[in-house]
Amino acid sequence: MKKTEDYIREMEESNILMTNEVTFQEYANELLKFQDLVCKMVARDKYHEQMRIEEALKIIENISLEKEMRNHPAVHKGIVTMSALSKEIAITMSGAKGEKSVSKTLEYLNRPNTKVFRNIYVEDDQEKSELDAVILTDSGIIILEVKKVKSSITLTEDGKMVLGEEGCYDRIPLGEKMAIKRKLLKNTLENIVSSAGLDIPIYVDSYIVFSTPKGQYIKMEDRYHKEKYCFRIALNQKIENYVSNTHYTDEQLKQLDGILSEMAANLKRFHTDLNFDDVRHSLAEAMYVLQNETKEVTVEETIKETTEPKQKVIKNSLVNEKAKTKSKKLNGSNGLEYIAVGAIASIVGIALLLKSSPKRA
Repeated sequence: MKKTEDYIREMEESNILMTNEVTFQEYANELLKFQDLVCKMVARDKYHEQMRIEEALKIIENISLEKEMRNHPAVHKGIVTMSALSKEIAITMSGAKGEKSVSKTLEYLNRPNTKVFRNIYVEDDQEKSELDAVILTDSGIIILEVKKVKSSITLTEDGKMVLGEEGCYDRIPLGEKMAIKRKLLKNTLENIVSSAGLDIPIYVDSYIVFSTPKGQYIKMEDRYHKEKYCFRIALNQKIENYVSNTHYTDEQLKQLDGILSEMAANLKRFHTDLNFDDVRHSLAEAMYVLQNETKEVTVEETIKETTEPKQKVIKNSLVNEKAKTKSKKLNGSNGLEYIAVGAIASIVGIALLLKSSPKRA
């Protein structure tokens, strides 16, 4: 029988998600590999190549119900962890698909002196952020925040993005998030330019880009009115027609190109709400516990199972005593029959009581 440590070792030796020093795309790929690993461990001979974490979660839930162990702390935590992992995979894959679609669209961008940089990480002493894409133009720098959506969108008065009836999943309002991204990139570039002794004004703008399924109409309601946005299909036109009060010379574009290229090449710590050391440990404990073929009996259940037979015998004895009393009031053959039945029931009750009593050494 595998121990908890054996499961943890198996997951660690795969070398999947053992470091946070990855890009977003690398993280997405690692998540898919981890999903495959967990599915193999859970499903065993029922595993198939298209299996997803939701199917493995269903297997765990079914086993826990069959063994009446759904409320076991380790099993419960394992199921909660798998649910969180499922949500993380869904969100990450949606983001990755949205970014891939936007990247494909940008390949057809027709604007001179323009360059696209993907997955740039910016941070200061208080905040950090990943920029899905950064567009360098001769009129300034544009941050793209890609959102893959399948239902109607609402930007609320406080800057939150709500998808249909699903609500908001962002940790902070999208409007606040975009302001942080612009500030971090602007401050980072200004510090680099200043340190290099360059004379380049830094102008940073941004667009929220909604990537939608082909041919599907998505309604957008903007109550925030503080962020620029567009749908993927209109992105290239927005960038090609973009103008600002800033104009970069060819030399300045070359210098900014070098700075942004270096930033894009640097691997920063990718942030996720999941601690994968905890994920591995929770899954390992749940799988170890569910190896047991027998139901774990709690102290309360043990007491109940021990006392219930005695209580039943005592109750039967009281019923028999009432039967005996009633039989004394009866005459004739019927009375004798009640007396006989009462006597037999009393003897059976006493025998059961003696049998269920604990033996003394």
